[in-house]
This record gives sequence, C-alpha cells and structure tokens, in this order.
Amino acid sequence: QALAGIIFSLLAGQPEIVLRTTGPTTVFIIELHRVCDGWSLPFVTTMSWVGIWSSLFMVVIALTDLCVPILRSCTRFTQEIFGLFVSAIFISAGGQAFVKYFHDDEYDLSHALFSLLLGLLTLQL
Repeated sequence: QALAGIIFSLLAGQPEIVLRTTGPTTVFIIELHRVCDGWSLPFVTTMSWVGIWSSLFMVVIALTDLCVPILRSCTRFTQEIFGLFVSAIFISAGGQAFVKYFHDDEYDLSHALFSLLLGLLTLQL
C-alpha cells in the first residue's frame, strides 16, 4: 500500500494527495460492518458487492450526465449539513468509547477519568 501511495502521489500531479479514507467513507464502512455483524454476513464479500454496484451506478451516471442536476441542487448549506452529520457521528462514537471505559471491568475509575480528561482536553483544542 505504501508503494502504491508513492506511485500515486508522483503521478497525480499534486504534491498533497489525501490517500486515506475520508470522514463519510469511514462512517459508511463502520455502519456497513455493523450491519454485516448484525445479519451475520461476510464483510469482505458485502463490501465487494457494494463496490461493484457503486461502480455500475457511477458509470451510468457518467454516461447519461446525470451528475449535472445533482450538482445544481447541492448548495453550501447541503455541504455544511452533511459535514455536521459526519462530525456528530464521530463525536457520538467517541462518547460511546468514553462511556465504555466507565462500564468495563477491565478499567478502574482512575483510568476512565483520565481518559475522559484527555478526551475533553483534545476536544478543547
């Protein structure tokens, strides 16, 4: 993966290329994994089928030029609301992790409080 990232950054024509997954992609993968666990489906197979169907839809959208009406309806407000939802999901997941420290028998109260303090200080930054 590192070699592919180096080759991609050299051939991309831009010095700063984001190679990792972004917020919405991460949230989608996390939620897909939860659904696969709940329904006892193999995650890799499901993710492969999601990729195949997504690529099919992307080709159809590109060939029929259906992205124009979609882009016209996407305003700055739409982008901000989407960003808010992604941020809320990440903050909620972080809060659930802090609550887990307090309920888990593996950690004592001092570890849980220290983790909470570090999380709140990080949030403050």
